Amino acid sequence: MVVDCIGCGVEVRRWCWQARGNEAYNAGQYEEAVRFYGIAIELCPDKEATVKATLLTNRAEGHRQLTQMKKVVEDCGAALELQNTNTKVLYICIAEKSDCDRQ
Repeated sequence: MVVDCIGCGVEVRRWCWQARGNEAYNAGQYEEAVRFYGIAIELCPDKEATVKATLLTNRAEGHRQLTQMKKVVEDCGAALELQNTNTKVLYICIAEKSDCDRQ
């Protein structure tokens, strides 16, 4: 599924990039997923804290797959600042700690 975002409003473009990130992640293309989630994050207004936290969490998981642990911690921290009850980000933080302990 390739989504054409040209001519769309900011919210639709953000959704398009998020969808591209999801698609890339599911295909194991983690570098692309991280890039697409980053674009979606830039397009996401601060007032949409829950959405932005989800995007940061998704990007953190992409970084974790790429073993970019410093970036995992940065994105997890930013997501928790926006939404401190996000259980998915807490799971990624625990998984990241476990990955670091094994290295």
